[in-house]
Amino acid sequence: MKQKQITKTQMPKPDNTEKLKALLRKESETWYEIAMTAYEIYSSQEWKAKGYESCKEYVQVELAPAGLSYEMFMYRVKMGQAIDTYAIKKEELVGIGWTKFKEVASLLLTENFPVENLQTTLDTAKQMTREELQDYVRKEKVKHAKGEEIEKILTLKFKLLDEQAEIVKEALHIAQELSLSDNLNVALTYICSDFVMNHATDSDIVEALRSEVLKKSKEIPQVSKKRIKA
Repeated sequence: MKQKQITKTQMPKPDNTEKLKALLRKESETWYEIAMTAYEIYSSQEWKAKGYESCKEYVQVELAPAGLSYEMFMYRVKMGQAIDTYAIKKEELVGIGWTKFKEVASLLLTENFPVENLQTTLDTAKQMTREELQDYVRKEKVKHAKGEEIEKILTLKFKLLDEQAEIVKEALHIAQELSLSDNLNVALTYICSDFVMNHATDSDIVEALRSEVLKKSKEIPQVSKKRIKA
């Protein structure tokens, strides 16, 4: 008795469009999956398989009613591309929301971005506000364009007692006023520079600081400032 031959049918491809719509309903928790799914739709041209003439038309018909415009879809595609390019795991992005990772992705996809800077960039994004991150990314892109070496970011962590913390906060507040900057990084650097200048006698850093101070004193006109009383 002959056995009947069973023809293997091709497994249907997953419908990423419906998957993306479901993910969009809870985006704050699923932005990583949204980015990856959007990138899969774009790179596999699922929109073409669904009969649309362009990706833009596909998004306007299929995804705009779910709250995703073409511009925002392409942002997600770029985010997914960055995740895929550097094989970034979801747990590595804890503490980075999609609005910040959108900025990070634009930097990661910059031509000749050094892969060894990936972890530093992610750590920096976790520490910064979105506005600070936008400024950081903009400066890093300029360095790439000029072919300059990217400065490394060092993250320092301190644990202080209440009394110690109050002293540090007051010092930073004074340094912010003196340096005319609200940036705590600038304030801390101001404090440390002042300490080194006044307490170190033989140091290359001291000489560099003195040269920088002299240079700035020549470039910036001296203006007397009156302290404003509260």
